[in-house]
Amino acid sequence: MQDITDWGTLIAVLTFLFGVLGYLIKISGAAFVAKINTLIEPLKDAINGLKSSVDAQVAEQKNTNKKLAEHDIHFAKHDAQIDELFSRTEDK
Repeated sequence: MQDITDWGTLIAVLTFLFGVLGYLIKISGAAFVAKINTLIEPLKDAINGLKSSVDAQVAEQKNTNKKLAEHDIHFAKHDAQIDELFSRTEDK
């Protein structure tokens, strides 16, 4: 009968110790996660700032490309006019 009581006591003590250990891990884990979040937030802000900057540059580049395409069309019309003018002078 003494063996059963000893085993019961051992199980109760181990259960208590594992409960305390689990609680400590939970607390330290939460503190660790809080520290990680504190470190990540400025990085998120920096990345969002870079993304905004890149988005603005991409929009500006698209606008520039559109203007260049318009200039290409404009210069193509002038090239056609010049070619037509030279072909007239060659015909004479």
